[in-house]
Amino acid sequence: MNRVAGFLILNERKAPTPVNSSLQQLANLIAYELAGISAQELAWHPEGKWSIGHILEHLSLTYSGTRIVFGRCRQAGKPSARAATPKDRLRAFLVTRLGYLPGGQEAPAETRPKGLAPLRVISALARKIAAMDESIRACDSTLGVM
Repeated sequence: MNRVAGFLILNERKAPTPVNSSLQQLANLIAYELAGISAQELAWHPEGKWSIGHILEHLSLTYSGTRIVFGRCRQAGKPSARAATPKDRLRAFLVTRLGYLPGGQEAPAETRPKGLAPLRVISALARKIAAMDESIRACDSTLGVM
């Protein structure tokens, strides 16, 4: 059985440590949860559902997308997002605080798994989180709105 040493793989290329404590907690939590997981466990999924590997690839793609969006905002000199509505805040609360993920929602095409090898995705996660953090901090230092 091929085992994954989550923390070592996440940090194998000496990714910079995120400054934002929430993002550091995220990197640490992912490493903790992946410690000892097998390749078979990463690949298994119920019919019609994503595997752990797919979910990790989806997260990796969203971290890259977030980095790109913040970079564009910094270049444009202004935020691109609108103010959150009460409906937006309710949805965020349901997902982040209650862990409720409504069914029937499709991920945006650019964040859907493309079939990358899970170990390759895992090895890049800490770097992607750190790069996202750097992009957020750079945007904040330029625009001062974060």
